[in-house]
This record gives sequence, C-alpha cells and structure tokens, in this order.
Amino acid sequence: MVKFDVIYQGVNIATMTEGETAYGAILDGYIAIKDGIIAAVGSASDLAPEILNDEETEVFDVPEGLWALPGFIDCHTHLIYGGDRAHEFEMRLQGASYADIAKAGGGINATVKATRALSENELIHASHPRLKAMMDLGVTTVEVKSGYGLTVGDEMKMLHTAKALDRKAGVDIITTFLGAHALPPEYEGNSDGYIDQVCNEMIPKVAEENLADAVDVFCETIGFSPSQTQRVFDAAKDHDIPVKIHAEQLTNQGGAALAAQYGALSADHVEYITQNGVAAMAKAGMVAVLLPGAFYTLQEKQKPPIEAFRAAGVPIALATDCNPGSSPTTSLPLMLHMGCTLFGLTVEEALRGITVNAARALGLTDRGKIATGMRADIAFFPITRPAELAYHIGGIAPELVIKDGIWVDSEAPLAPSCDMRWPLSDSGDIHDLTLMQEDGADAGIFTIEVGPTGFPADSAEHFMMMRTKTELRELATGLTNLMESEQGCSLDIAAMQDEKFLQFHLSTTENNTIFIKTQARHQDGPIYDVFQGDLMPSDARAFIDALKLIST
Repeated sequence: MVKFDVIYQGVNIATMTEGETAYGAILDGYIAIKDGIIAAVGSASDLAPEILNDEETEVFDVPEGLWALPGFIDCHTHLIYGGDRAHEFEMRLQGASYADIAKAGGGINATVKATRALSENELIHASHPRLKAMMDLGVTTVEVKSGYGLTVGDEMKMLHTAKALDRKAGVDIITTFLGAHALPPEYEGNSDGYIDQVCNEMIPKVAEENLADAVDVFCETIGFSPSQTQRVFDAAKDHDIPVKIHAEQLTNQGGAALAAQYGALSADHVEYITQNGVAAMAKAGMVAVLLPGAFYTLQEKQKPPIEAFRAAGVPIALATDCNPGSSPTTSLPLMLHMGCTLFGLTVEEALRGITVNAARALGLTDRGKIATGMRADIAFFPITRPAELAYHIGGIAPELVIKDGIWVDSEAPLAPSCDMRWPLSDSGDIHDLTLMQEDGADAGIFTIEVGPTGFPADSAEHFMMMRTKTELRELATGLTNLMESEQGCSLDIAAMQDEKFLQFHLSTTENNTIFIKTQARHQDGPIYDVFQGDLMPSDARAFIDALKLIST
C-alpha cells in the first residue's frame, strides 16, 4: 500500500493543469503529500479506506467551501530597497514623466542612494514586511532582483540579503542579478565603462558565490542599449547563468528579440513589442511577463499585445514588479484584477500567469501546478469559484498555506543574523551551538543559540531562533553526517529526538581543523558526551556553511 504523510480531503482543487475542465478543476478532491512532494491528486471518492485508516497518515478534512490552488509565484520583483519615492508620485500627478523624473536625479538612482546607505541587516528588516505581505496573500515563491546597489559591494549586499530572507522567512526566493539596471552617478557619461564593470567584475563575483539564478538587463532609452545588453548577456553566458530582460516598456528597442537569441527565460513589460519580437519569443520558448502595476502607476496608454501573444502561443505571466517608484505594491492578487481589467486577460489566463506560467518564467518545473511530483506548495482559499480571486480588488487572503508540505506561519519573527566565518577565530576561542527545548513548549519547539562560550549578553553573535522538533532532527542529522564522513561515528538521532539539550562545542585547532565535542542532556538529568573529534579543513568548512544556514 502507498504511504503518505498527510492527506487533505474534501477540497475543491484548481490544479492549473491542462485538461478538459477550466482551471484543471477537481471538485470534492484530495491531495496526498509525501516528503514535501505532492504524491497523488484526485477525487475524494477514489480514496481507498485502508489509505484513510493508515495510522501513519494524517488525514485532514478540509472545511467545506475551500478551494486549493498552487502557491502563488511572484516572478518579477524589486523587493529589496531602502527608502520610498512618494514624492515622485506627486510629481507624476503634476505632469512629470518617468523619463523626466529620472533626468532630474530621481527614479532608480534615488533608491540606489537610499539602499547603499543601509547595512545588510537593515535591508533584511526593511524588506521583510513587504515579503510578509506577499506571503499573507498566498505567495510561496518570489523572484528578487538586485539593481539598487550598482557597485560590486552593494550589489553583493542586495543578493546576500535576498539569500538571507530565503532562509529566514519560509518562502522560496529566486535571485536575479540586475547590475545593468541604471547608470550610477559616479559613471555619468560613461555607460560603457559601467558595463565593463558589470561584465568583468560583478558577474564573475556573482557566479563565484552562486548568488544569482539569472541575469537581467533594463534595455531601454533611459537604461542600456541593445549592444550593451548583448555584452551583459555574453558575460552571463560565459558563466552559465540564464538571462531575462526588461524590454519594450517605454519604447521599442528590439530587446525581446535580442534576448530570444540567448534563449532567455522571459521578456518583461513588453508593451511596445512588435510582431517580430513576439515571433522571436515564441520560437525561443520565452514567457511574456506582464506588469500591470507599473502600467497603471505610470499611466501608460499602450497595452501589451495580448492577442498577438495568444496567437503565437507565448505563455503569459503576471507579477507585481514590486518597487518603490513605478509599482509600489506587494499584492499579486491585485495584479490578477488589473491583468483582467486593464489588459483583457481571462481569469484563467491571469491565474495561470501567477502559477504555472510564472514558474516557467523562472525556469522552474517543480511548482505552479497541483499535480503528482510537484512541490507541495498549496494555498487554500475561502471562495466559491476561482474567479473570485480576480474579481475582488486586492484579493482574498487564504485560510491556510503550506510550503513543501509544511504549514506556513507568516507571523514568525525574523532572527537576528549571526556571522560565522572560517576559521572561527584567530585565537582558537571555543564557540557553542546550543539547541534547547523551550520550557512548556508544545510540538517540540526549540531555541537555537550561537556565540562564544558563555554567551555574554553583549555578544554580537548571540541570537535565538525558534525551531520545531522536526527541524531540529534535520539539523542534527545534517551536522552529524559531516562528522560521520570523516570520523565514521554514528549518532542515533531517533534516540536523541526527545533530548532537552543538545550542544556542539567548536574550536579551531593549530592545524586549522575544527575540534567538535557534542553533548546532550535529557530533561534535568546529567550531561553526557555524544561525540568528540576533529574535522579536516574541507569538512570543517562545510560544517561552518551548515551553521551559517541556520544562523542567518
């Protein structure tokens, strides 16, 4: 008999798969999940009694009237930035154009100045409320671009911030390097010189640190020329990074057709694209990402050629374009409404635009549909039909969201960052990683602390983060796998899962290895040694990387 971790039954499902029914709908259906993956989907009447009665499977009877949809995907955002540009909103109301504002020192470079002024930790906490607002409306995957730093260090800072939010917030963040977003003030009159830096310094650094899933360019009269765009794409290709493009937003520069030559994932905005550009996108299998928030805010008149995209078979996606200047919104459901009312999309096209087609725009094949083998990213909405999600201006909040099969808590606080480097310290001081069960906590909630031995109150490396018992076991398993690979030791994780206290003592030795001593304690009993030994430098570095993942 097939085993599942959990079954959600009695729910209407908009699978967003291709089929005979609109939205790929299944009424009174079930979704079975195993190891964070959708293992089966179908009609609830097809569930065998022995599966429902299996003691190892949790069966959740979904309240009547809920619809399940794939977790929403926001495939184009500039989520991370400092400051705001409300004054530019006033300027536009007084007749200033997007180009006028940029020439006057506003626009993107105004946000560059504000973003450069913030530390990585300040950017994390400035951006998290925007990310939380997206999550509250059913978003489980978010693309985040750099492009407000425009120096090597500041672009890296933005991408590191995105990676930190990915680990902290319970949502997948796909990162895009957009160094070619605007010409920074220090390169005024020397755009080719800046593109040299993007190609010769920034992209190699991004590739070395594996910080970007794609490279983007703002190809526009107030951005960068097609020839400069081509140089950036060539550099990205040299480092095996996929490309995408901001194209044909304000004028027709032929950017979409150029990007098609590189097999780009998407062309975004595309209001001024020509039939030749549409044909090139279709041939290359690109996605047209429409951004109605920017169209609306900038009071544009020329709409993207929806009929041409339909006729050519170009998939259409929708995104917020969340940014402080031209689209200050975090509401992907609002984009559903705008995509229908402003651009003439059908509701089904709009919903595909924030699920399956949005996934395709990011080069992702493991999400965007409720189907066997897909990641269990699912949002449950209190609606009577999918059209309600686009009908309501601003959208409807889901009753429940699961990410990789786990319930998402968007209210969970962010943990302060802890910066651990290799080697741990020049002096060989001991550092501790301590996992302690919270007094009176249910569901095995643990606190994690990292810092110098003794955890002085003013230590910059001291932090606390709540984790479930399941996550604790995964953490302990991951850490001990490194020990086992070098020492051949074996820790009985199953036996340790009920321990109240688990501590790793870490110190750098003279030969640049790490000495590890692991101790545990059950309830108020005595502390006992679990394992101690040295890790060689290669494994020690991997160990520190594992600590970074849980301490940021």
